[in-house]
Amino acid sequence: MLGSRDTATCQKLLDRIGIKGRTFLTDDWEVFHKLIPEDQLLTGKDLTFPIEQDNSDIRHYLARSRYRDWE
Repeated sequence: MLGSRDTATCQKLLDRIGIKGRTFLTDDWEVFHKLIPEDQLLTGKDLTFPIEQDNSDIRHYLARSRYRDWE
């Protein structure tokens, strides 16, 4: 879903995916606190570090793969 980082776009996303039975790991943007119940919302970087590390590893391997194709 694309759009600006505003309340309306966040609400569209939550309407599309639903919030029932889900737990959300987010940054500390105030709109998340308004739209997602506190018992389903976890904020902070400590829980997203492993995800970011995986993304970094994937970017690294994809970049090396692309580089080798040019040789």
